[in-house]
Amino acid sequence: MKPPESPPAWTGPENDYRGIASREPVAASVAVVIPVFNRAAALSRTLAGLEAQTHRDFEVVVVDDGSEEDIAATVELSNLGNRIQVLRRERDGFGAHRARNQGAAATSAAVLLFIDADCIPHPDLIDRHLYWHSRAGNVVVAGTRTHLDASDLGLGEIRDRSFIASADRATFVVPADWRGLFYRRNKQLTMGDAAFRAGVSSNLSVRRDRFNAVGGFSTVFTGWGGEDTELTWRLWNSGMFVVAENRALIYHQTQDDPLGAEGRSEARNRALALIADLVPHRFYRKVASPFHTVPKVSWLARTESALETNRLWRELSQATFADSEVVLLGPKSAVEHMESAAASSTRLTIVDVSQGLAGGLAETRGELVALIDGRSRIDRRLLARAVARLERDQRAGAARCAYRLPGNRQYRRLDDILRLDQDLGRNGFPFFGLARRRELLKDPELLARPSELWQAALERSRIEFLINDHAGIELEYEPEARLPGPGDLVAAGGREVAKAGKRVVDSLRRRPGPPLAGTDQTELAASPADEPVRINYVGFTGRDNLGDEAVLAGVRALLPNMTIGRDLPDPDVLMVGGGTLINGKGYYLTRVLRNDSPDLERVLFGTGVRSPAFWGTTEDMSEWHSFIESSLYAGVRGPDSARYLDELGFRGEVDILGDPALALTPPPGGERVSGRIVVCPVYTNGNLWGGDDQSVFSAMATAVERLRGRGHEIVFMSAFPADDRWLIEIMRRAGAADSAYVPGYADLGATMRWLESAELVIGERLHASILAAACTTPFVALEYRPKIRDFARSIGMEEQVVRTDSVHDLDDLIDQSLARATDITAELTQQVKTIRAHQRHVAKQLTAQLMASLR
Repeated sequence: MKPPESPPAWTGPENDYRGIASREPVAASVAVVIPVFNRAAALSRTLAGLEAQTHRDFEVVVVDDGSEEDIAATVELSNLGNRIQVLRRERDGFGAHRARNQGAAATSAAVLLFIDADCIPHPDLIDRHLYWHSRAGNVVVAGTRTHLDASDLGLGEIRDRSFIASADRATFVVPADWRGLFYRRNKQLTMGDAAFRAGVSSNLSVRRDRFNAVGGFSTVFTGWGGEDTELTWRLWNSGMFVVAENRALIYHQTQDDPLGAEGRSEARNRALALIADLVPHRFYRKVASPFHTVPKVSWLARTESALETNRLWRELSQATFADSEVVLLGPKSAVEHMESAAASSTRLTIVDVSQGLAGGLAETRGELVALIDGRSRIDRRLLARAVARLERDQRAGAARCAYRLPGNRQYRRLDDILRLDQDLGRNGFPFFGLARRRELLKDPELLARPSELWQAALERSRIEFLINDHAGIELEYEPEARLPGPGDLVAAGGREVAKAGKRVVDSLRRRPGPPLAGTDQTELAASPADEPVRINYVGFTGRDNLGDEAVLAGVRALLPNMTIGRDLPDPDVLMVGGGTLINGKGYYLTRVLRNDSPDLERVLFGTGVRSPAFWGTTEDMSEWHSFIESSLYAGVRGPDSARYLDELGFRGEVDILGDPALALTPPPGGERVSGRIVVCPVYTNGNLWGGDDQSVFSAMATAVERLRGRGHEIVFMSAFPADDRWLIEIMRRAGAADSAYVPGYADLGATMRWLESAELVIGERLHASILAAACTTPFVALEYRPKIRDFARSIGMEEQVVRTDSVHDLDDLIDQSLARATDITAELTQQVKTIRAHQRHVAKQLTAQLMASLR
């Protein structure tokens, strides 16, 4: 039995095609289609490139669009033999789209690969395209390009592939045009709703059956540019995935280009109005209007009677969002009275219920499909609000609203809404739901099973829920018992139980000290109007944690003209900040994925990576790899963090930025106090080297007792409220209850003044040592976890670290550090100066890049 030539369709969230690579390949035939108008010399080089392909089983169709030059003679001189055919059509204005359609119709190959006559293919071009088509039947592969003046390039150099080495051309090329930025923000097109924009007909492939199903290239375009975008849109909107294959490379010949870059830009601009008319995506269509050829939204209405149809038609006609069409799906008795209206309207279509959901979806054209049951009653503003939510969240695949039944019974939980659809809906058809059309068409096998199709689309989609809007359903319903939600708890008098308590040690807090140098408070509070770049910051902030608040303050000091905050609305940038966040059991990764968007620049700024040797691999690292690869800048805390990333499978490059808190300097006017030592412990519940917090506390207590006996002043500093009770325990064990106590988490400026005043800091908490270094104060760092050594190595001070499973060495290191205090201070001064200079340089470059990319 002959194996199928088309592998099964791929399904996944958004445009995430990465899993396709793990599938077993199915062989597929391929035809290369080349339209040409004159430029025979350029075509000869392109054909020579096809002769050099590593994949040998292919055919070529050259379509002469009425050239004055002898194209047939050029084809005859190639060495492609019976693998190539040439067709000719008479010139009738711009005809590249018609030529491509003619070439596609002349072949029976499973895959069509479109390239231009002036594009020399890399020897691996066909192989790279077929890699994806052999694994999924619903992909469009967008290759890449670079530019080359081929005036002096001989055919022999192309055929023997030597020109590639001599031209020093890479086999992996990110497009140097607008797509470079577009690909990075969209993580190689895997996220968001705009991957179709990558389709460029000079290096594009698709299965022939899918090409024919959408009607091929549109012939309404009268000049260069836009027809490839419009085709890729229709393929995308039919449920296909667009793959960014940067190893499928062509060399665009720039010599004797009749249009040139400026001419192409002008031609493209002339086509924008037509593109907006045919492509309803917000990038092209800035204003919704009922006058466009292709609507933004397709209502797909399921009715059972003429009464339902008439009532629903009136409601849909009154909807405030007018860029829509209506597809009525019902039995003949319910819709036949609308047939005359449908015959004269381009915005009304009737489909017999026997054709099912598949037949209804086939008639929709919009980017979004609003599914509605004829028994539903909706507010005229509901569709506009739902569309606005999906426009705002490019990663969401569907929008739902609350349901209201007779007796004003309202259902505001997604699982309740789904249950109502299943129990009362017509074959799983929702009473109301808005979805991206492509989400409903990704898996063609489910078209015959509407309930499963709708459920599958929701399961792989991020859902926008309009909790304050509802669809009225005129049906009685007695649901089965369900588990209570948070609203039920409050209604039952459990409000106090539901409140979270927060421990505040007000009696221990100091009056706020002076601001840190370089972090003027009025500057940090500047309005968004003064700071055009808004950064949504991911980190452990707002929890009274000294270290994480210091990191955020450091980031703000380095980027003073930007608004930086957690959960910032309408941001321009998503920044993963300092703290040991990567490989963090999914906590921070979940926040990153929830806040990520193709509209945002991404930045990794001094982030720490958890050691896989200590923690294991605790989360899906592929998502972190994707984030880092697509970041405008990626810098980690220290060299160990870079090594851990490598151990966790990341093969890209990252910078060693250092901890951002090193950018901070203490308030002016401070001075060192001879004999003062600051001690800052941490409680880990046994999750540290050696597994025993108590032995560490005992060693610290012994050291404190010994130092006090020598006349040293001991200051106990808490970096987090949960450490307070253990700090008091160390005081008790050391007989040092009369020592000074500083709530370091209460006031960062005052904390740094204390650290600056110390002769030595003994820090188990990471940022006790980091902030001591920022003050050029000698420190002894107790390495309870690997992140301590990562920091110490970043400033060349590893000798100041002792592991918590070797605390018997603590006293010796303290004595050595006190004896070498002057030398350590000098070393710290130089090391911190160097790392601050690097951080300022990075911040300056990053600021310029952000300003440029967000213009």
